[in-house]
Amino acid sequence: MRTLPMPPGVEGGRYGLGLAWWRDTSCGIRVYGNDGDALAYQSWSYLTGDRRHQVTLVLTPDFDGDPDDAVDAFLNKALCG
Repeated sequence: MRTLPMPPGVEGGRYGLGLAWWRDTSCGIRVYGNDGDALAYQSWSYLTGDRRHQVTLVLTPDFDGDPDDAVDAFLNKALCG
């Protein structure tokens, strides 16, 4: 499942079988998982390739900005220390 197809037009070009290959953390750890949203919340759940570490974050955003930078910072802190 970590050999992801790369369909055209998908942001980042790597998605398949319910997994999205996010990006490498600042310390070089690659995480696999997915994100999603509903009416009043957003969620991200990722797992390291060796399945030893998992990070899940759920937010109820109350701002107009893009939370990606905050999620990246959280992943880096949780996985890199």
